[in-house]
Amino acid sequence: MPSFSAFNFGCRLNQAELSLWIEELKSKGLFYTQDYSKAEFIIVHTCTLTGKADADVRKFIRKLKRDYPALKIIIAGCMVHTDYEFFKKEGVFLILNNKQKNDLVKRVIDKLSFDNDKDGKDDSLYLSRGFLKIADGCNFRCSYCIIPYIRGDAVSIPEDKIIDNFEKLIDAGYQEIVITGVNITYYKTEKGIKNGFLKLLDKITKIKGNYYLRLTSLDSRFLDDELMEFMVNNNKIGAHFHISIQNGSDTILKQMGRYFPPDKYLEIMEKLKNKKDVLISADYIVGFVGEGEKEFEDGYEFLKKSPLNYLHIFRYSPRKGTPSYGKKHPPEREAKKRYDILKNFHDKRYSDFKKSFLNKKLRGIIIGDNKFLTENYISVSIDKIKEKKGKIKDIKIEKIIDENALGKIID
Repeated sequence: MPSFSAFNFGCRLNQAELSLWIEELKSKGLFYTQDYSKAEFIIVHTCTLTGKADADVRKFIRKLKRDYPALKIIIAGCMVHTDYEFFKKEGVFLILNNKQKNDLVKRVIDKLSFDNDKDGKDDSLYLSRGFLKIADGCNFRCSYCIIPYIRGDAVSIPEDKIIDNFEKLIDAGYQEIVITGVNITYYKTEKGIKNGFLKLLDKITKIKGNYYLRLTSLDSRFLDDELMEFMVNNNKIGAHFHISIQNGSDTILKQMGRYFPPDKYLEIMEKLKNKKDVLISADYIVGFVGEGEKEFEDGYEFLKKSPLNYLHIFRYSPRKGTPSYGKKHPPEREAKKRYDILKNFHDKRYSDFKKSFLNKKLRGIIIGDNKFLTENYISVSIDKIKEKKGKIKDIKIEKIIDENALGKIID
């Protein structure tokens, strides 16, 4: 049986796409392995959101070529659009842009001339969590973001196909399902349909099974009271909401072309906080165009007032082709200093959040030999886990040592 491997860079949407390709290849009789030395080819799904993302991809490709010279490398995703010549120069086996990757499995099998009539048995799980893609592309043009120019305008996947994919994930044994898309709350809005995301969630959560959903990339502009009430009160929705905020300064949000009043963000987060045990997280860009000391302090004060427990902090990375490219922004040294201030803020907030759950019962899934991820996004070390990864269990956090949570399974 031909063997293959895979590696993902970037967002959960990328992860969802890669997961589907892996499952489809397995259904064709190919065997997935994490051991590159045993694989005939590897799919590398790329990201170009920041300069660091580009650098990480380049480093990984060069390492693969050096350490596994016989391994055929298949490149897909966003970086193909911004640095095609790099992959061509490196002599990778197959390069697929975001349109071509839609039939990646067929292209791979045709290119490698595999016999795809087999139905080999392969029960291996690529990940502990399932990823469900509901939409692609974006109809907004934030001034810093290259993704809409690469992935195109918003396209919602038909509801029946989403439900079918969801049921396949459940049948495969996944019990945490991550809902992904560039902007999931915008689902079907591009078609003039209101409450599309709410209606989709209502249908999914009525499907029987032992699972919960993790919601990512929630755009506050489309979080109305009816949707938030559903998210807060439905026990099939996990206790973790990731909000698309990006900054807390009124001035910087306008510069970013994604203006939403900071006070409105705070109102929304206070409503989401009503969900039991919830963690609220957000992406935050520091060092953006026009960010002076006042703008930074305004954003910092916003964070202090917010109920945010977790931050993904990025230093601004200019992307050629975006409206903000070439405009003056704080020097790297200043951006790093501000990044460190926010990182310290995050570390304290997240540490306090974890400590608040000492000796309390939490739901989550097994993600490794001795690792557990709670529904509200706390990584916990557990001794002697016998069950397979991906299974829902209840745990109790017993200790926190050097910010590491230690606990035990209690059911």
